[in-house]
Amino acid sequence: MLAQVKQLATQFGTTILMVTHHPEDAVAIADQVLLIDEGKVKYHLNIDQLSANNESLKDYIS
Repeated sequence: MLAQVKQLATQFGTTILMVTHHPEDAVAIADQVLLIDEGKVKYHLNIDQLSANNESLKDYIS
């Protein structure tokens, strides 16, 4: 289903806001990731930046 959501967003050129507690779902369809912790934005990254050497973010995603 996530692949279909990504395909529709690309096909129609629209933005989709997805809220999830499952980082693997976000990574599957996102081109940007916003991580909110205790009501504050902790990270706002392009999907390509997720592989950067940020240990806190790596712990969250894995």
